[in-house]
Amino acid sequence: MGAVVGAGYLAAVFVASLVAIAITLSFAGLFAGNNPEPFGDRVTEFVGFVLAGMTITFLAALPGFLVVVWLSLSRRWSQWWRFTLAGGADAIVAITLFNIASGGGPIIPVGLILPTVPGGLAGGAVYWLIAGRFVDRVAGRRFP
Repeated sequence: MGAVVGAGYLAAVFVASLVAIAITLSFAGLFAGNNPEPFGDRVTEFVGFVLAGMTITFLAALPGFLVVVWLSLSRRWSQWWRFTLAGGADAIVAITLFNIASGGGPIIPVGLILPTVPGGLAGGAVYWLIAGRFVDRVAGRRFP
């Protein structure tokens, strides 16, 4: 079960990071312009954004994720919408923790919330797809 949860978390972090970065880059217009090849020489830059985003997301979202895993096991969650909403809520917690850790305080700029919540929703849905939908099968065992 631990391997499935871990794989689900890694996939959720990857998808959440990709969605948040795609939204951020769309707003920033990084790929806009007259470049006939949209990615051009920016592939390295994009990969760097993804790796940095995954590292930050992995660390900042972990406390909320652990709460969701505990809730899902103790309450026998297996519905996709619970994990999706939990992913969105965890995105808010994660961006708040990141903002505090980086010296910004608990007030989150709207520019950080806009891309992270959809990313968290997508990450929660992916986690459900990989691991969360199987919770009711293992939750028959007693968890604290």
